[in-house]
Amino acid sequence: MVDVSYLKRMNFKDRINKWEKWISDTYSKRDYEGILFRVDSKIRLQTYMDLFDEIPDKIKYVLFIEVYTRMDFGFHYIKPEFFQRILKYKPQSNNDKVAIELSSIDNKGFITVYRGEGSKSTPFDKAYSWTDDFNVALKFSSNWGNFDGKIYEAKIHTDHIIDFINKRNEREVLLFPDKLHKVKELDLYNLESMMVRLEDDGYLPWYLYFERKIKPDYFKEAYGIHGITHAKRVLFHSLCLGCLMELNNEDIMILGQTSIYHDIGRINDEKCNHHGKLSWLKINELRIAPAQELCNVDMEIVKFIIENHNLDDEIALKNIDKYSISKSEKPRAIKLYNIFCDCDSLDRVRINSFDVKYLRNSESKKLIMLAKEILSIIN
Repeated sequence: MVDVSYLKRMNFKDRINKWEKWISDTYSKRDYEGILFRVDSKIRLQTYMDLFDEIPDKIKYVLFIEVYTRMDFGFHYIKPEFFQRILKYKPQSNNDKVAIELSSIDNKGFITVYRGEGSKSTPFDKAYSWTDDFNVALKFSSNWGNFDGKIYEAKIHTDHIIDFINKRNEREVLLFPDKLHKVKELDLYNLESMMVRLEDDGYLPWYLYFERKIKPDYFKEAYGIHGITHAKRVLFHSLCLGCLMELNNEDIMILGQTSIYHDIGRINDEKCNHHGKLSWLKINELRIAPAQELCNVDMEIVKFIIENHNLDDEIALKNIDKYSISKSEKPRAIKLYNIFCDCDSLDRVRINSFDVKYLRNSESKKLIMLAKEILSIIN
C-alpha cells in the first residue's frame, strides 16, 4: 500500500516546479552543457539532437563526444545522416591528437584495431566503436559471463579514424566501419570446443592423473590466489596448450609436474623473485620430486622451469646454462619454459592483470576466452 503521507512530504509538485525553472533559466543563458549533463542519461542524446541547431558550431562536436562517452549504449541509436552532420564540426586538432595517441601506426598509415562482441552487440560491420587494445576487446567479448563472445581484428587507415577516446581507459577508436581492411574473426576456444579437442586427442586423462597429486598441505595458503585452484587452472591450460601444439607424453609430463608444484614455495602473494627456487627446495624437502616418472634430463628441465618461471625471460633464459641440460636439449627446455609461462600468465585473469602482449606463443592467444571461463568453474 502506498504511504500517502510520505508522498506528501516529498513535495513532488514543488520539485517539478523548481526543475522546470532551472531548465528555463539554464536554457535562457544558452548553457547547453549545463542542460545536457543535468538531464537524465536516458534522454541525453535525444536532448542533444533536439538542441543541435542551436548549439554554437565551435562546441557541437565537443559536446557530442562528451555526450557519447557518458552513454550506456552505442552508435546504433544515431542515424548515419545525423552523424555526418556532427562530423562537419570536428576540429582539425582532433586529427593531430589521433596521430599522437595512436603510436602503432605503420609506414602506410594503418593501425590494427579490435572489437569484442557479445550476443547483444552491434555487428562488427556496422560498428563505429573499436579499440587498439586487445585486452579491452576481450573484456567486452566476455562481459556478463558470456564466453561465446567473438573478437574481430582489422586494419584501418588513420584517414578514416573519426576520433580516439581514452576517458574510460578503453582506448576507443571511432571509425567508419565500411573503411575497414582485412577483417577477421580471431580463432578462440571456449570450454566446450576445447574439451572436444582434449578428449579426441587423448589429453583429458592427464588432468585427472596430475590433479590428484595436488595436496593442500603442500601450500602455505592452500586456498589463496596462488594455491590449489591456481595450480589446477595452470595444469588445465598446460594440457590445452600442449594439445594445440601436439606435444608428446614426455613433454606433457614435464608441464604437468611444473604446473602442480611451481608455487608451493610461496610464503605470500606478493611479487617475489625467489619463490621458484623455494618451490624446488620444498619439492625435495617433501620428497615429492617425480624421479620415477622422469628421466634425469627431464627432471632438470622441470627444475629449470620451476626455479626460473618467476623471473624476467631475459634473466631466466640466461640461467639455463647453470643447469645440466645438454646443448641439444636446450631448445626443447626453452620451448617448454615458454609454454608453461604462458599457461601461468593466462591465469592472471583472476587478478585482472592479464595482458595479451606478454604471451609468447601464438597458440596461447586462442585460450584467452577459455581462461576466463575456467576461472568461473575452477575457483
